[in-house]
Amino acid sequence: MYIPTQFAEIRVSELHACIRANPFAPLVIAGPAGIEATHLPFILDTECGEFGTLRAHLAKANPQAEALAAGSEALVVFSGPHAYISPRWYRPGNAVPTWNYLAVHAYGIPRVVSEAAEVRELLRAQVATFEAGAPEPWTMENAPAAYADGLLSGIVAFEIPIARLEGKAKMSQNRPEDLDGIFAGLRRNTDPMSAAVAMEVEARRAR
Repeated sequence: MYIPTQFAEIRVSELHACIRANPFAPLVIAGPAGIEATHLPFILDTECGEFGTLRAHLAKANPQAEALAAGSEALVVFSGPHAYISPRWYRPGNAVPTWNYLAVHAYGIPRVVSEAAEVRELLRAQVATFEAGAPEPWTMENAPAAYADGLLSGIVAFEIPIARLEGKAKMSQNRPEDLDGIFAGLRRNTDPMSAAVAMEVEARRAR
């Protein structure tokens, strides 16, 4: 990912926060059939490895399952809030449209999880993560054992120890004189994504 210095986000805590807030991401691997991508929900274990470990599963019938076991490097792309930035929001002068966004790229070599107990634990952790906050969270134990076992035989669970973690937060840091107008313009929009970008712009100006 091309990251000019002014847009680089190097704080691991911020990168982890983006991953957790945007867990549905494409897994990209160059496998025997070429470059393939699968969109998956990931959970992040920050206690495992220097940059943490990602865990997920996909269908055994997915051609990418073969690439997982090949030992090739994988890339997972997490996208945070993003929004169009109009030159109308700048002070008079030379300007063109642009796009503000937050993105995190996580790289690592996948490890297939094959032990039944490990697979079940990974799935329990996924369910617990995404059921968190529900009044009566669903658990793996809610599914009949025979039914769950049948489904388990059709998936491939895996984890990716993150070897390299990159973050880019392009939030108009290069136009400090225009931040008031950019913030106001984003707030005038009614979509939630523009509001989220406005909050990022304001938060990064305050640092």
